[in-house]
Amino acid sequence: MGTLKLSAWRPVRSQQELHYSHVKSGSDHNSLITVGDEQSKSFSFSKNNLFEQIYSWSTREDVWGGICGEEIRVELKDLLFSSFSEGLSPAERGTSRMAHFLGKLSETIMQPGATDWMFCEQVNDEIGYETMPLRISPTVALFHHLSWVYETFHSVPSISFTVR
Repeated sequence: MGTLKLSAWRPVRSQQELHYSHVKSGSDHNSLITVGDEQSKSFSFSKNNLFEQIYSWSTREDVWGGICGEEIRVELKDLLFSSFSEGLSPAERGTSRMAHFLGKLSETIMQPGATDWMFCEQVNDEIGYETMPLRISPTVALFHHLSWVYETFHSVPSISFTVR
């Protein structure tokens, strides 16, 4: 399925003293290594390496289903997930990568016949759990939402994004 979860992260702004501990590999959970111990010199720690999630968005529908060509669908999906993988450093997952992805997505949706409309179901909160069928272009909706995310957070110092 083509659902995803986007998160925006910024460095922690804590004024409190922080304590970091790490469980030894292969030991029970009560055996902790505290930074400063002889055994833990390989664990570098800095408040600058802590990030807090300041925004999260999850899709309920397949955001890729509106792209007509399988090859471009796979290419865009791979680009999004590889550009914002949790395995990358926060500096590598910043706004320049978001701008690059938005440029590629914009090129795709501007091509005639590249995207199509789909039915999705929206839960009507006023009625309860009853759903309403809506016709949307999920790829265009993804573009607009990611554009809003970019515009909202691009000026936040050291902002980074993850996509799962």
